[in-house]
Amino acid sequence: MSATFKSSVSNRTIDVTAASTRSVGLILSDDSSLDIIIAKADAPALALSILEAAGHRPAAYDPERLSGDDLLAYIAHKLAVHVGDEVKRAKEAADREELEGEALELSNAWRASYDIDPLSSWDQVASPGVFVALARKAREIHGAAK
Repeated sequence: MSATFKSSVSNRTIDVTAASTRSVGLILSDDSSLDIIIAKADAPALALSILEAAGHRPAAYDPERLSGDDLLAYIAHKLAVHVGDEVKRAKEAADREELEGEALELSNAWRASYDIDPLSSWDQVASPGVFVALARKAREIHGAAK
């Protein structure tokens, strides 16, 4: 899938193409040969940035009664909500990964203190959930809860 954007103020175009199943390429058609590859998941954030740069600030309206700039502001609003949700999900996933890393450190320390074979599986000695709960509680105690 591809599309071409033609500027109304210059003779430049931007070819937008699916670079892969997970990325999009933006290719400027001038002598600079500037190519930008972004993740498809980042496309809504790019669209929001373009709308905001053009002065279309996010605003919640009833889409059934909109046209022109109000409709673009509504689209910017919907994109902002979507992008915010994606950022929140990514932060939660990173926090979960960090917490699981802390849990693994606790598990390794516990195993070492009892001379338990580090290659034995988690469920042979304790549930992984136990160490995740311990890591979460340690964060609370030390004021690092996120």
